[in-house]
Amino acid sequence: SSLLSLVNQSSRNIAIGSGAAASYTGSGTGESSLAIGHNAMNAATTQNRMMAIGDSAMLTGQGDNTMAIGFQAAENMGFSTSSVLIGYQAGRNLNTGSAVNGGIRTVALGTQAIGVGALTGQHNVMIGFQAGNNLTTAAECVSIGALALDAATSAASCISMGTSSLGSLLTGTHNIALGSTAGNSYVGAESHNISLNAQGTAAESNTLRIGSATGTGTQQLNRAFICGIRGITTGVADAIAVLIDSANQLGTV
Repeated sequence: SSLLSLVNQSSRNIAIGSGAAASYTGSGTGESSLAIGHNAMNAATTQNRMMAIGDSAMLTGQGDNTMAIGFQAAENMGFSTSSVLIGYQAGRNLNTGSAVNGGIRTVALGTQAIGVGALTGQHNVMIGFQAGNNLTTAAECVSIGALALDAATSAASCISMGTSSLGSLLTGTHNIALGSTAGNSYVGAESHNISLNAQGTAAESNTLRIGSATGTGTQQLNRAFICGIRGITTGVADAIAVLIDSANQLGTV
């Protein structure tokens, strides 16, 4: 009966399950939406092109063009548009306070990806178990891997790929970390770093690191090749020798 009343009240909507899209049966005017599961999309009223599949998926959610699939996926979501949230508790608290333009164009794929933080930042992509789990005001970040960017709250313009990559960073910006635990030593506002298979050093910024050390162990290197150097005349006629110290830092003095 809930399915029939829903179809009669709105246009091209389908609701299956106890409490699914329950608010549509009153004054709702939304269209082209699908709710499957107990209390799925329960509080939605005027939303369009929404999909909620799973117990309590998008329970309180409002918005347009958004998909939530999984138990409690986007359960406490406020208002969001053009977002995809798939997995157990994925995007559970996305833009809970319904900030203007908050949490829009968000992708969370994986168990508890963006699962705790009430994210209001825009244009974030988190893929993996608890990836971006605590994000709040972060914006324009991409993380792939279990626990990637897990502790961060207001990080911005960061890219991390690999298990626990940038996993301890809190508020840093414009970091790139590639590799398992890459950039994992950053624990605060470290910014503008590039860490390739290197954990980095706490409190540093504007630093490039490739490999964790010289040797043959995990994340270590004992040979390096860069083409386009030997036999090439520099474009500016003031070239000087490059030196390297015991910590593998390059310099000219």
